[in-house]
Amino acid sequence: MKFIYKLSKSVIPCLLLTLSIGFCYAWSLFAPEIRSAIPGSTVSQVQFAFCLNIFFLGMGAAFFGKMVEKRIKLAACISTALLFAGLQVAAVGVVCKSLLLVYIGFGALAGLSEGCGYVVPVKNLLLWWGKTKHKGVIMAMSIIFFGLGSTLCSWMFGMMQRTGLSITDIMRSMSYVYIGMMSLGCIMIRKPKYAVLKLEKEKKNNDETSSSAVKLADLVKDSFFRRSWLFMFLNIAMGLVLIGTCASLLKNVACLQPETVIAVMMACGIANGAGRLVFPFISDYMKTRLWIWILILGIEVIVTSCSAIWPVLLPIGAVFINATYGAAFSTLPSVLNDHYGKDHLSEIHGLVLSAWGFASLFAYAVTVLGVSSLPFIALMLVLCGVYAVNLRVVHGMFKLN
Repeated sequence: MKFIYKLSKSVIPCLLLTLSIGFCYAWSLFAPEIRSAIPGSTVSQVQFAFCLNIFFLGMGAAFFGKMVEKRIKLAACISTALLFAGLQVAAVGVVCKSLLLVYIGFGALAGLSEGCGYVVPVKNLLLWWGKTKHKGVIMAMSIIFFGLGSTLCSWMFGMMQRTGLSITDIMRSMSYVYIGMMSLGCIMIRKPKYAVLKLEKEKKNNDETSSSAVKLADLVKDSFFRRSWLFMFLNIAMGLVLIGTCASLLKNVACLQPETVIAVMMACGIANGAGRLVFPFISDYMKTRLWIWILILGIEVIVTSCSAIWPVLLPIGAVFINATYGAAFSTLPSVLNDHYGKDHLSEIHGLVLSAWGFASLFAYAVTVLGVSSLPFIALMLVLCGVYAVNLRVVHGMFKLN
């Protein structure tokens, strides 16, 4: 019974919350419909809504991290309200043929919801299951569910579309489904008793040393934090650049048939999810968990350099890059927990995730500037070079750990 109780207060709420906010990864299904519904809109203009969404996800994680530490249920409720409002505003934007409202709804409001909801389950899972051997896998669980959110959204989108619903009706219907799922998650989620008692004791004693929030100015001076942020920024930015151009590269460089391109892209999606589980599992058996980032970057250097030399290996390289891209997110909480401890994990984790938002803007900017027009070999060598620099960044963290 105790095991079931722990599941009901941690894993099940995590599933309900992260499956909902993970809908953003199915944006490619919404984009063509929104573009068709708003005359005069271009592909890049509509795609900017997704860029804004990821930017505000990073900013939301950074902003709400402090709240998650003290009032985890309130943070979950705010995430729920923001997602519902975001989808409703975006639907109104489509009806009014206003890209600005789509930017506000899907970009800002939904993005903030995802950022807040992203860090909530990580902290809660650590509090409930932090003493288990597979701490890395436990903290990665919510990030795995987040990736699976696109699968749920895609299934609902296809089912609703077959019934003849318009894009606005689909968005509104999804908002009702998600607010139901997330509201149930908000009701169920709860910190373990020892964590609640600890917080109450800190408030009673007014122990500013233990209860005060982490100061951003102090973190900026901390080399381990700066290198963690830079690791995430570079890894996400380069991953987004390659993932964003992957389909065209497979077609034009690897000379694959359309059916084969689709098959490779499906394999990339599976690898992204598998990487979020496999790498944290491996890290649980490492004496120093930072080695998992060395492994991730080592794989990225090898596959990009080999793809540059032998373009026929690009499909394999794309699969591995997707796996390591997902792995960086899922191993981040456990690496930070090993170095900083769990007391302020949500705050620090959220602040590092701000790199996700800036990496999204960077990847969008270089794509608009025409990075896909670079010669294939040049593009892969640039990626390889950045991954190599990132390897040096992480290597410097060992003496700080």
